[in-house]
Amino acid sequence: MASSLFRRWHCPQSTATCRSSAPPRIDASRGDSMLFRAFPASRGGIAGRGRTPQVFSGALPVEGSAQGESVTTPFEKSCDVLIIGAGMAGGLLARQLTVEQPDLRIIVVDRKTSFDWWVGESTVEVFDDYAVRNCRLGPYLAANHIVKHGLRFWFDSKDKDLRMGELSEQGRSRYTTLNRGVQLDRARLDRDLCEINRRHGVEILLGTQVLARRDDGQPGIVIDADGEHVVHTSGGSIRCRHLVDAGGRSSPLARQLNLVPTGDEDRAPVGSYWGRFHGTRSIDELGDDAWRARVENTSRWCSTNHFMYDGYWIWLIPVDADTVSLGVTFDSRLEPLKIHNGQELEKFLRGHRCMDELLGSDAVVRDFMGLAHLNRGARQYFSDDRWYLSGMSGIFVDPLFSNLSAVIALTNRMIASMIEADRAGDAARFRGRRRHFDAAMRNLYLRQREAYDKYHSFGSFDAFVNWQTLRYHSILNYDIPSQHADRAPMIARVDSHGEDCGCGVGTWSESQQLGIAGDRLTREFTEFIDARGQYYARNAGYYHEKTERPETRRKTVELDFGEAVHRESLLNWEAFVRYYLLRMCDMDDVPFDENSFVAHFQPDWNAGQSLDDLMQEMRRHQAEGKPATPPPVRWDLKGPIDERTASERSWWCRFLGPDGRQVPAPGGAGRRAVGQAGDVSEGERG
Repeated sequence: MASSLFRRWHCPQSTATCRSSAPPRIDASRGDSMLFRAFPASRGGIAGRGRTPQVFSGALPVEGSAQGESVTTPFEKSCDVLIIGAGMAGGLLARQLTVEQPDLRIIVVDRKTSFDWWVGESTVEVFDDYAVRNCRLGPYLAANHIVKHGLRFWFDSKDKDLRMGELSEQGRSRYTTLNRGVQLDRARLDRDLCEINRRHGVEILLGTQVLARRDDGQPGIVIDADGEHVVHTSGGSIRCRHLVDAGGRSSPLARQLNLVPTGDEDRAPVGSYWGRFHGTRSIDELGDDAWRARVENTSRWCSTNHFMYDGYWIWLIPVDADTVSLGVTFDSRLEPLKIHNGQELEKFLRGHRCMDELLGSDAVVRDFMGLAHLNRGARQYFSDDRWYLSGMSGIFVDPLFSNLSAVIALTNRMIASMIEADRAGDAARFRGRRRHFDAAMRNLYLRQREAYDKYHSFGSFDAFVNWQTLRYHSILNYDIPSQHADRAPMIARVDSHGEDCGCGVGTWSESQQLGIAGDRLTREFTEFIDARGQYYARNAGYYHEKTERPETRRKTVELDFGEAVHRESLLNWEAFVRYYLLRMCDMDDVPFDENSFVAHFQPDWNAGQSLDDLMQEMRRHQAEGKPATPPPVRWDLKGPIDERTASERSWWCRFLGPDGRQVPAPGGAGRRAVGQAGDVSEGERG
């Protein structure tokens, strides 16, 4: 195993948590042949600055009697639910089940005896709702982790030479009134979940490894569809009715059943390198007073900051008051990065002027990790035989948009729902949910893999911000209300469909269909700006307010699943098309004519209309010598803006240029069937 791992060196400096020097080690505990991690031995190199090296590990041991039982006295245990993996996915599921089905007997096993920092630090609204409502962890998260200030995106010049205050930006200027999400210290969260669960009756067995093979050569996991599964571990055997594998990329069940195919890396060749840094400058210290005032002096440091480039992106996430997570995710077809240690990561980051400014003169790399291939999608996630995959055991595509936390919330809610149906003795309902949920997860993997396969578009403010706005409002319109209702609409449909309804992989929801169409036009627009040398046209000095439409925000609270959902989708689609089309008209010096747009715009995103189709109409109108009809109402990327909104809620519709003035926004009021001006105005006043 060691020969297949890259060696990694980890070099931090911390006075409160340093430990004595130890030899570097390769940690294969996460079971992925392409995972490499390291712990510090010597600082040296370009970033050493002559300081005395010290060793730090983010590993936090679990207090109390949570260790696995002695291997010299093998145990025989039984339970209702056995969870493999005590990390974020497994720990949260155990907590959810103790809250919602407190009479369950639950055992959690993990080969680890302590917890390190790991990915999944940044969470999203769906996770916050799940952790607070389903897991009752609101006070704990508020007291121990950092409240998040949304997602923030930055755009640089082609030469990567802009200072932080010069980058174009999309983000919030006010704290959201939705569920905010948190920035997690994963070492602390995973350890604390063990303690919380143990105090509420969950048996936690750390230092207990699931066996790949027993002494007689038989598999370590025995699945019994009619009785109890038997899982053989380094400490003994455990019988259970429900088996959940939340072991991450080392997933014993996925390995034994060959659930994760190889070769998908070629379809999504995305990798990542990351580390925790101590002593960096706060992003809030950078820029001038006007730059800070642009977000009303709220803390950008609390955001998940994404620095977007052609072929890769860099993340900046706060872990605690003194530590940040910095990493790069890349498409190896466009940016074949090879980074082997923390010093090389720091050198790469400092090749961007804004990152060099952020790192300052005192930054110290505290650890370093990487995955050459992130892509992971299972052939099957849930089984009629009552086994389940949660979190990274079954799916992971890309850390963009902090998706891991949302996937954990989704899969855990599904698993709890299936366990509830089985315990109620409703075999048909259990099988129906299992089949639909499994198809939903496979669809999710396929959609994420295709949606993120556009790294060439990521580095352009024009291309990415519009795509991201469509995606974000679609999530607010569909996914968040559904999750806030514990997927009640989906479960109701599933239970009414039964087992043989024909639903399956490739049966796309309206939200997924909208996303597919948005991906198609984003690729077309990127090709257009490439051909004209306009890829970086708006990458310096622009600011777009990311705050969601008031109507969309209201839906996430009122849980409206009726016609309003489709109406919002139509409005989002029109705003999306309008922005790309207006930018194309600007670049080709073709007047945007409202009448031509209204006459030819196709509101059905599945119809396959291209941006070029609409541009031809604009050029035809110009060739005929007709004057261009101006739009009666200004549109933002998020939708139409009436005069009252523009005057009373000017912060909400800010799209500022380098001179600080409002950027002329695309289009006009459009067809009244999509979003009547009066209806929208009422929404803006809400």
